[in-house]
Amino acid sequence: DAVVDSLRAQGLADALDPADRTRWLFHGTRTEEGLLSIAQDPVTGFAPAMAGAQVGSLWGPFIYFARDAAYCYDHDFYCTRTDGAHRLLLCLVETGMPCLGAVNMRLLPLRQDSHRYNSVVDSLSCPEIFCAPETKSVFPAYVVTFR
Repeated sequence: DAVVDSLRAQGLADALDPADRTRWLFHGTRTEEGLLSIAQDPVTGFAPAMAGAQVGSLWGPFIYFARDAAYCYDHDFYCTRTDGAHRLLLCLVETGMPCLGAVNMRLLPLRQDSHRYNSVVDSLSCPEIFCAPETKSVFPAYVVTFR
């Protein structure tokens, strides 16, 4: 209710469609242990401070997600089990109102008065990458296994 009231107060009533603020997105880890840690305890499993520990973080200490599973696969953001099957997480992510990412962003920018953007994207017109700043906006719903 507070979010709805805040959006209305800012003249953004058109942004109230929940489908525009929540998305199904993929998240990959390179280890089975990391994937299971997130699946079992998303609050401590997702660690924004550790973002990019293995590959670098372009936009800062956020939790990175991909719109398409193929992006995770093509960029080696998945883990492989001993039987050769690959695994990713399919997460429900509250993206809210995103802003365009900037190199080494540490804090989401203000969009109006004291209200900040809710997430970061690689493109405002057709985003493939989404970054969430905190674990409370992410729910790892499914472990996807594929070959």
